[in-house]
Amino acid sequence: TSKSSPFRWRKSSQIDWQPYIHNDPKILVGKPVVRGTRLAVEFLLGLYAAGWSEAQILENYPTLTPEALRAVHAFAADRERLPRAGFRGYDPNAVEASEETRQLF
Repeated sequence: TSKSSPFRWRKSSQIDWQPYIHNDPKILVGKPVVRGTRLAVEFLLGLYAAGWSEAQILENYPTLTPEALRAVHAFAADRERLPRAGFRGYDPNAVEASEETRQLF
């Protein structure tokens, strides 16, 4: 990926997910969840994948906020940026994950 790639991540346009997402070994076996809930990031992304809209998710899970749902997507995006052995699309110069982010995975 070149430095002029339109797909380079721009941190300034992304919500800081860390106040919204956390993991605790006592909650869902340590899966990342929305803070203050037992709603796993994986579960919420699955709802989107199944065709649910943001409005449907917020209606069915009233403890969530639109910002928390944006944080779910930001968290997933950060997770996808972490290096993976053998993944050809990873550009080590594009983004460095914080130590806090790495600890969640």
